[in-house]
Amino acid sequence: TQSTWAEFLADGRPSCDAAIDALRLCMLNAVPLDAARDLVSFAYAVYAVPSCGGEGSAARGADDTFPLFVYTIVHSGLASPWALLDFVTAFCPQSLLSSETQYCLVTYEAAFTHVQSVSPV
Repeated sequence: TQSTWAEFLADGRPSCDAAIDALRLCMLNAVPLDAARDLVSFAYAVYAVPSCGGEGSAARGADDTFPLFVYTIVHSGLASPWALLDFVTAFCPQSLLSSETQYCLVTYEAAFTHVQSVSPV
């Protein structure tokens, strides 16, 4: 088993296809709550990616999944990644968003902010 994310990624592209596809689907929604729901599906797809240390997804925390959020955002090829966040936050009242959805929004924002700080778009 691989012991670090660098070794995990060096072995080739991790099985992030489902997560990348889920993120791309988020951008196709015309209804903000549907986009928010699909963002949660994206997060579940990230958690379903095999881990680098061999442990199951139940044993993962933010430190383990954040690199995968970043990886999927970078490899999704989204033309305007901020648009998803802006769309959901502008048109979905927070009272309608579950804490799980809000967690996904914050994690997506943090991952994209990290990508942008490393390589400005």
